[in-house]
Amino acid sequence: MRCFAKFCSYSLSPVKGGPNPGLFRFPDTRDLREKWLMFCEVGPAENVGENDRLCGKHFKTEDLIVKYTKLSGQVVMQPKKGAVPTVRTYDDVFDYDEPMEYANEDGFEEEWLEPEYLVEENPPVESSPPE
Repeated sequence: MRCFAKFCSYSLSPVKGGPNPGLFRFPDTRDLREKWLMFCEVGPAENVGENDRLCGKHFKTEDLIVKYTKLSGQVVMQPKKGAVPTVRTYDDVFDYDEPMEYANEDGFEEEWLEPEYLVEENPPVESSPPE
């Protein structure tokens, strides 16, 4: 499965060493669906099939919710209600200097999420130069 945006080459195969932006279904509401389609540059709503998806690379960090699912034990992202894609380049998507909203059973809370590929397993030990 690949991203439906005309200008995007993302497909579901994971990016080695990088975050997986996920693929999202098009919204059911006509107005929001039309906004997503305008962003994708593909034409009228009739062109979107049931299995077509838009990837998370096209949403700002503040437009995404990170959810932990107990059943699968996975952390997944989804767009917030009413979110409209606006990002056309990958570097603008994940701003790890800002907290993301994290959905849990108790509601929403802000939490710093560090992608695994940025966390060093054995960080270098600082040492002072010989005197």
